[in-house]
Amino acid sequence: MFYDRFYKLCQAAGVTPSKVAEALNLNKSTVYMWKKQGTTPNADTVQKIARYFGATADYLLERDDFPYPDLSGQTMTFQRFTEVDDKLMELGGFTALAEFNFLSEEDKAEALKDIQKFVEFTLSKYKKKDGES
Repeated sequence: MFYDRFYKLCQAAGVTPSKVAEALNLNKSTVYMWKKQGTTPNADTVQKIARYFGATADYLLERDDFPYPDLSGQTMTFQRFTEVDDKLMELGGFTALAEFNFLSEEDKAEALKDIQKFVEFTLSKYKKKDGES
């Protein structure tokens, strides 16, 4: 059912269906009808929702079980579990998170070390700047 897929994307993104409806200028009662009556929105609305989440319309329409475009020849289902995932979502959105999750465990560990070094470098840079004033 369309609403189930829509709701899963909302959960993964940490937003409520009402907030998505508001952001896309959709009537909240329309979202309610998707849920209660099992209706599917028109093609334009499906595309708007897909773009909002960085997902595919095929996923929303239950033509595909993978919500996000295939970015590297691999396919995955997005599951947000970690603080790192949340930070990647803040900084780069679904694309950054999807690409990060395609890395090997070894490369993820190295990437996280690089990210930590960058954060430390950036903070020290601005601490020095403030101390010079």
